[in-house]
Amino acid sequence: MPDYINEFRKKVSQLPPKIKEAMLSDKTTELISVIDNKYKLNAKQSDKLPILVGKIFVKEISLEDFVNSLKAQLNFESKTAKLITIDIAKNIFIPIKEYFPAIEKQINQLKEQQNLSDNPNIIDLKKT
Repeated sequence: MPDYINEFRKKVSQLPPKIKEAMLSDKTTELISVIDNKYKLNAKQSDKLPILVGKIFVKEISLEDFVNSLKAQLNFESKTAKLITIDIAKNIFIPIKEYFPAIEKQINQLKEQQNLSDNPNIIDLKKT
């Protein structure tokens, strides 16, 4: 584990100054806390969420991988994982979108997926 921590710190130190500042800012911490409260995360989820967000900053995981990580590691349903991802992307990553050029497109794709899954007239063939 210490090797991973050192590798992560190295990646953070290599981030452009504006991105590093955004990652380590009080505002980002506050936004994660707001999301934590909004979705009523338990202690384990609250501890892991900032780690996963950090992995997006250092580009270890993509936004799509983030959704899957929320489902797998934090036991969120698909809908909740997508909503959390959209909230985080809009509030944390859109302000620094020059570092994440595809972020708006990814948010729109998540929103579209969310709208489709909310429509009771659409049958999910994967579930049949």
